[in-house]
Amino acid sequence: MQEALNMARDVVGAVITSVGIGVMLVGVAGQWRLPDVYTRVHAAALANGLGAPIVLLGLAILARDGDTAARVLLLAALLVVLTPVLSHLTLGGAHHGGLAPLTGAGEFRTREP
Repeated sequence: MQEALNMARDVVGAVITSVGIGVMLVGVAGQWRLPDVYTRVHAAALANGLGAPIVLLGLAILARDGDTAARVLLLAALLVVLTPVLSHLTLGGAHHGGLAPLTGAGEFRTREP
């Protein structure tokens, strides 16, 4: 019976980890396809803020002891909390540095003082 439960836990953990990796791959595709730094950072924030915690949740399920699972879940919680803050700081710095969003013409422009 215990062996069947371990196998079920391994399957569930692998599926959840695979879903998280899929979300992160969509974020990578967004980084390749999106036109400017603002939309690229948005894609990266979604990939890191959503995909990485899902991967870590799957790894916590796969962990054999509770201490390791708790540490992995703490790391996932930190990613969920810190990713939006770091994205906001990055884009605030880009805006403060004069990098404006892409215009309809397809070129970057700088903000006028």
